[in-house]
Amino acid sequence: LIDDNDDVLEVIRVRVGLREVEVRHGRLLINGRQVTLRGVNHHEHDEKLGHVTPLDVMVKDVILMKKFNFNAVRLSHYPHDEAFYSLCDELGLYVIDEANIETHGMGFYPSKTLAAQADWEE
Repeated sequence: LIDDNDDVLEVIRVRVGLREVEVRHGRLLINGRQVTLRGVNHHEHDEKLGHVTPLDVMVKDVILMKKFNFNAVRLSHYPHDEAFYSLCDELGLYVIDEANIETHGMGFYPSKTLAAQADWEE
């Protein structure tokens, strides 16, 4: 963030990694190397605090996943706290994230789902 005098007011550093992901001959390739995903679903939940997950609980969750040889995690059904993504990056888990477009409570009526809304076309 720079003010009107070109003085730097704030800098936020973010680690960014670029990958080439493709499926070739039925194989998932990341940066040209075959990868087999072994994953687990993850809900952001603490036994005492509900959906408020402290950092120490996130660390325990990711370490437990690594201990059981998972290399991927699907974030069910909404984006997680930014700290969780950093932990996955640092400890080596692929992240499969979801858009927050859950429609629980609508029942399954094709005419009422988000996919039926004209706003969601292309």
